[in-house]
Amino acid sequence: MPETTALFLTTTQVAERLGVSIDTVRRWCLHGCRGRRLRHQRIGDRLRIPEKAVIDFVGQGEGEAEAVTTLRDEMDAKRRKEAVKEKYGI
Repeated sequence: MPETTALFLTTTQVAERLGVSIDTVRRWCLHGCRGRRLRHQRIGDRLRIPEKAVIDFVGQGEGEAEAVTTLRDEMDAKRRKEAVKEKYGI
């Protein structure tokens, strides 16, 4: 039987590929986004993400590039809203 090995990526590698921050990747793993979490494994105190999990996460229900853009837009909107709340004490 052929042995299959999954390619595991670091949070830094996923962040670079998707054009988001490392904190965003960690947040997707631990808390999720848009009702789903980024599947991952803990190896020691590190998070490792299977390459297929990244593809599935960003590509569910829409094109990969469009999904990443949508996620980025949602995160940017949330950051702007939080900045306004902080600045004006709302």
